[in-house]
Amino acid sequence: MLVELSDDFVKELIKLADNLNGNKLKILLSRKTWEFFDQCHCASRITNGLVSIGANRVIDVVNLTEDDLLKVINLGRKSIWDIKRTLKGANLRLGMNIKEEDL
Repeated sequence: MLVELSDDFVKELIKLADNLNGNKLKILLSRKTWEFFDQCHCASRITNGLVSIGANRVIDVVNLTEDDLLKVINLGRKSIWDIKRTLKGANLRLGMNIKEEDL
């Protein structure tokens, strides 16, 4: 049995889904760096390196560039690859330039 949905109802569903996705992104970006990378089984040197430069939350990490990370002591190309891979798994990337006000 098929049910026809009104255009207004579909628009409301899409709006609700967008709000849920926005809230998920806000929650994800506000998570502590160590918690996010530890859950993804990254080496502690990655978390320690990020925290040492003040990247205490995921939003701080996604606002960094690869060049920024190359300047961090104990973070080499492999560590940066792990960071990028972990962020990609959450549909994030380096250099996103996200401001907290925009969330």
